[in-house]
Amino acid sequence: MPCLEIINKKEVKEKFNKEVTSSVQNTQIEEVEDTMKHGTNYKKGINEAAGKMIGKEERPQRKSWFVKECQIMLEDKKRVYNKMVNRNTRQNEQEYTDKRKEACEIFRHKQ
Repeated sequence: MPCLEIINKKEVKEKFNKEVTSSVQNTQIEEVEDTMKHGTNYKKGINEAAGKMIGKEERPQRKSWFVKECQIMLEDKKRVYNKMVNRNTRQNEQEYTDKRKEACEIFRHKQ
């Protein structure tokens, strides 16, 4: 937890507080009447200050197994599902069931 070690230093805390204060003041140049916008400005200010002090941690790319074939199958399954929802017949329901099984099989093999 190197981030916690950095944050617990006194000089870093003081600098962080100054950064948050200046960032929030910069975003509140005009009067903000809406409470949600006011809270959003505080959140944005805190995140910006934290980004400057600590930096952003890059997350590893998720679902690397999800290739173009999976995307096409998912879109096809959604198309068949919408067809079934719009007109619920036995044939459309069976087509959706088959497509869902086929998609699950492809996803299972790709993982």
